[in-house]
Amino acid sequence: VMARRVGSHLHSIDDQTIYTTNRDISPYTVHEAFLVNMPLKYRTADEMTPDMSIVKMMMIDEPAILDAAIARLPQTFREKYTTVKSSPFYFEILNKEASKGAAVANLAQHLGIKQEEIMAIGDNENDLSMIEYAGLGVAMGNAVPLIKEAANVVTATNDEHGVAESIKKYVL
Repeated sequence: VMARRVGSHLHSIDDQTIYTTNRDISPYTVHEAFLVNMPLKYRTADEMTPDMSIVKMMMIDEPAILDAAIARLPQTFREKYTTVKSSPFYFEILNKEASKGAAVANLAQHLGIKQEEIMAIGDNENDLSMIEYAGLGVAMGNAVPLIKEAANVVTATNDEHGVAESIKKYVL
């Protein structure tokens, strides 16, 4: 309902399927289904029931349409959820407790790895919490400005093998 109010496509994801309530399914939703190898199903808003275990929702659209829709979201919405723009056409809406940084922290604790021993590499807004948590935060050369500012160092772009460069320089 919120996506319709602000003028954007939306899809919801559980642990097995991507669901859309849009009859005119966005090509970006189709792209996401292909990218993560998950089936895509149309459901009406009434069929999206509270018993569904939704792990993530995404507003998806052409960048200009998506940016305008994001600007219309009420502040209370942003306070209730973790929201990140993970690409020019994806705006992720997550549980406040869900983030890459929280996942890395939990994994590190489970494996007995100290925070200062962790290197995280990222390029977009959804990587911010992970970059901030890591002892060494590395921004890809093609990262958005927010990530470059938060990182300790900037490496080469993904096309220039920036991940390999960082592993060789800081890990091996």
